[in-house]
Amino acid sequence: SLDAGNAEGWFGLGRSYEELGRADEARRCYGEALRLEPEHPLVLMHCLGLGGDLPERDLAERSRTLAEAEATPTASRSLI
Repeated sequence: SLDAGNAEGWFGLGRSYEELGRADEARRCYGEALRLEPEHPLVLMHCLGLGGDLPERDLAERSRTLAEAEATPTASRSLI
């Protein structure tokens, strides 16, 4: 069962839905993950990739966080 307080679990479930082509369910899961961990770079990347809506006030900060994560060698390997 899914631990409702675990951002990684929500991310994994969202990825599963995304792979199945179930974008609405994936967005919902990514939203839960971001509620728990607002700066999670992989969740941000996938949410934005699906056209997920992020609050305007958070978009600049989250984009900066994602750019920083992509710039680090460890994060780059995990995005593949």
